[in-house]
Amino acid sequence: MGSLADFEFNKAPLCDGMVLISEQVRDDFPSRFVEEELQQLLRLAQEEIAPSWDQERQIERLLELFYDEWGFGASQGVYRLSDALWLDKVLVNRQGSAVSLGAILLWIAQRLALPVCR
Repeated sequence: MGSLADFEFNKAPLCDGMVLISEQVRDDFPSRFVEEELQQLLRLAQEEIAPSWDQERQIERLLELFYDEWGFGASQGVYRLSDALWLDKVLVNRQGSAVSLGAILLWIAQRLALPVCR
């Protein structure tokens, strides 16, 4: 993904920054897997969300996909905190912290040009 020193965290999606930091912390972090999974989710969203819809409807559909159909949600019960934070684990388990879930959702929304944050 690039050098940590050269990465502009204030200009890049949170998810991209999380991947870069994860690569520095974990030798076994599967960056390619995370990128492929994110791209797959984006493709699925593009298939389901019509560009002709108004933005509110597009955002509603993305949220339905993310939480209902794809099954993402908050970690439940007893869990290891790292499993709720590492993007690779969250993408596999579909459970995570608000930060990790938000990073994934924002990554998809930004690529769909949906204004879910200001």
